[in-house]
Amino acid sequence: MDIDQYYDQIMTEVEGLSSPLSASDSHDFKDENFSSLMLKHMSELGLTFEEPEIIRYFAKIGNANLLLSGYAIAGDGEDIDLYITNFSESSTLVNAPDREILKKAEACIRFLSAASTGKLGDKVDSRHPVYSLVKHLEFGFEDLRKIRVIVLTNSIVKTRSYKPREVLGKTIQLEVMDFQRFYNQSLEGTARDEIEINFEELGYKLPILWIPGQVEEYDYAVTVIPGDVLRHLYEVYGTRILEANVRSFLNTTGKTNAGILRTLTYSPERFMAYNNGIVILADEIVTVDEGQGVSLVYIKGMQIVNGGQTTASLYFGKRKNASIDLSNVRVAAKIVVPRKRDGDSQELLVSDISKYANTQNVVRSSDLSSNAAIHIAIEKIANKTFCPDGIGKWFYERSTGSYRVFLDREGRTPAGIKQLKTIIPNHRKILKTDVAKYLCAWEVKPNLVALGGQKNFAEFMVLVEQKGIPLMNEFDTNEFKELAAIAILYRSFHKIVLKRFKAFQANITAYTVALLARDYKAQVDLDVIWKEQMVSQALLDQMLRCAVEIQAWLEKSAEGKMISEWAKKPECKDLFLSQSFSEIRVAGISSSHQKLS
Repeated sequence: MDIDQYYDQIMTEVEGLSSPLSASDSHDFKDENFSSLMLKHMSELGLTFEEPEIIRYFAKIGNANLLLSGYAIAGDGEDIDLYITNFSESSTLVNAPDREILKKAEACIRFLSAASTGKLGDKVDSRHPVYSLVKHLEFGFEDLRKIRVIVLTNSIVKTRSYKPREVLGKTIQLEVMDFQRFYNQSLEGTARDEIEINFEELGYKLPILWIPGQVEEYDYAVTVIPGDVLRHLYEVYGTRILEANVRSFLNTTGKTNAGILRTLTYSPERFMAYNNGIVILADEIVTVDEGQGVSLVYIKGMQIVNGGQTTASLYFGKRKNASIDLSNVRVAAKIVVPRKRDGDSQELLVSDISKYANTQNVVRSSDLSSNAAIHIAIEKIANKTFCPDGIGKWFYERSTGSYRVFLDREGRTPAGIKQLKTIIPNHRKILKTDVAKYLCAWEVKPNLVALGGQKNFAEFMVLVEQKGIPLMNEFDTNEFKELAAIAILYRSFHKIVLKRFKAFQANITAYTVALLARDYKAQVDLDVIWKEQMVSQALLDQMLRCAVEIQAWLEKSAEGKMISEWAKKPECKDLFLSQSFSEIRVAGISSSHQKLS
C-alpha cells in the first residue's frame, strides 16, 4: 500500500468515527478524530506518553491566539507533551508550508506560557476539561523536567524538528508528526528507523570489534559505550530506545537497580567490571578504519533489547543525584544486526535475546509480550473462529502491524484488500493492550486500566501468570467468544462516552464497565452479545446514566487533582467500590442483583 492509498484509508476512517466531543458541538470534528488516531499510534510506539487526552481549547489574550488539541503526562508527572493539530480537509495528500506549522506551534506555546504564568487560571471555567491541566501547569511548572510541543498534521512538511523555544527559563522541544512520518512508521510497525545515532556528533568514536558474515541470521559486533552517552540517549529518546525490550524500567529500589546506583555513586570506575553490559539491535552500523583499529561512528534503528535497566538507571541515577560522575563509566555492548527485516523472525530473535541474555533481573514468562504462550493461543483461536454469520472473523494483532501485513499478503490487490476488509474489518481487530484493558475492567480493576496501555498490559500479564484473570486460565474457542463479546461491550460504550464527555473518556469508560461487572457480571449474557455482534441500546443508555454519575464522582473525589492521575490510584478504586450508583435494569439483567465485589 503506497502513501496515497494509506491516506485515503485513514481519511475514510477519520470520517467514519464518531465525534470525540459532545454531539451538541457545532464544530467539525475530523481534526480530533485524526489526532486521536495518530496519538494512539504514537503512544503504542512509545513516541509519546500513554493515554493522551484530546482537548480542543481556543482563547485570545489581546490579539494573540492560544491553541491546544491535547496533552499527555508521563507517569512520574515530570514530563509533558502538548499537541496542536494542523488538519487539512483535502481529499488528496498535500504539503504544508513551514510557516503554517510554526503558526500553530507558536499558538500552543502561548497556551503553555499563559497557563504556566497564571494568566489563564481565572479565565477558564472550572468545568472545562482543560481546567485541571491549566492548574497543573500553573502550580507544577517548576517541577517539569521535559516539555514538548508536537504538531500533528495529515499533510507532508519539509521540517520535522525546529529550534527549541524557551518559556520561563525552561527549554521547550518542538517537533512535527506529519503524514509521511506516520506512514513510514505504520509501514514498518516500529519507530526504530527514526533512531539514528551519530557518535561523532556526540564527541566519540567507539572502539569496535566488527564480525560480519559469520552467522546466517545476523552480523554482530562488540563495543564499549560511555555512560554519559547512554544517559543522553535515554534522555533524548526515552522508552523508544527500549522499545523492543521485554521490560520497562522497574525502579531504583529493586535489588539489581539499587546496586547499579551504588556503583555509580561510590565506584563509577568499576561499573565496566561489575555490569553485564547491554545488547543492541540495529538495522545498520557504520564503521571507519582508523589504521590502528576500527571505530563505530553511526547506528541506525538502534534498540536496546537487553540492558534497559542499566540504561534507565544511568539516566535516573544522574537525575536524582547530580553529583554522580559518569565520565569514567563505561558499558560493554553487543550489537546484533539482523540480515532479515521481516517482522516475525525479527520479533522472535528479540524475544529470544531478551529471554536468554538477561541475567540482571529475572524475566518471567509474563514479560515475553507478544511471544508469550497465551498470546499465541489467542491468535490461533481467532484465526479459526468464525462469527455467527459463518463468514466474518476477528483478528488478534499479536505483533504491531500484523493486521496490515495480513491484508497486504492475503489481499494482494486494492480490490482484494477491500474484499478482505469486509470479512475482517478494522473494528474487529484486537490488540494485546486492548485485551488487557477490557479484561482488567471486567475484573473490576479500573485503576489498572487508567495506568495506560503498556503499564496496564504489564500488570495484566502478572495477573495472567498468577491465574488472576479467569477467562485466561483455560483459553479456548468459548473463551475467545467471551473476550470478543466483552470487547464489543467495551467499545460500544466507549463510543457513547466519546460523544458525551469532553475529557477523561478512557477513565469514565473503564470505571463504568467495572461497575457493570461488579454488580451484574453474572447477569450479562456474553453469548447473546457474541451471537448478535452488538449490545442492546437499552443497556448502553443505562450505562451512560451511571457514567454521568461516575464522572461527577471522579471529579469530586479527585479534590482538585488531575482525574487521570487520581483514577490510577488503588485508593480511588477502593473508594469507588464502596459507592452506590443508579441500578441498571434492562432485559437480561436482573433487578434483584447480587453484588460480586
